[in-house]
Amino acid sequence: MSAGAMVALWTAVRHPHLVERVVLISGCFHPDGMILRPSTDAPPPPPLVSAYAEVSPDGAGHFPVVIAKAARSVTEDRPLTPDDLATVTCPVLVMTADDDIVTLEHTLQMYRTLPAAQLAVVPQTSHLLLHERPELCVRLVGDFLTPIVASR
Repeated sequence: MSAGAMVALWTAVRHPHLVERVVLISGCFHPDGMILRPSTDAPPPPPLVSAYAEVSPDGAGHFPVVIAKAARSVTEDRPLTPDDLATVTCPVLVMTADDDIVTLEHTLQMYRTLPAAQLAVVPQTSHLLLHERPELCVRLVGDFLTPIVASR
């Protein structure tokens, strides 16, 4: 989600030969699209910390380091432009919550600028959409990725 979406988007722009499809969940291409930016001041939501702790070899105590890196990347890295997005020719699923930390207008601009994008707005969710509506999110992503699995 969010920071991972930025990494996926940058990869698709810089190394298109490495990606067949991209799933962007709660992502943005420019910090101006964010309603709320990552901060090291506010404690992260407990569901995010728990989810991180389940998969991280470093444990929950390392999560503040990840948040600090994400906050730095928003302020220090060069943002992508619509021209950058237009170079991404692989299929892209742009998924967002209807009450996310990225503006819906920004998400729509990203969707409209990516040449082969699909849009999914998950109703009654926030930035924690994967925790709030996991079955729907898994189905949407699965349906999007199925053509890759079927073709191999």
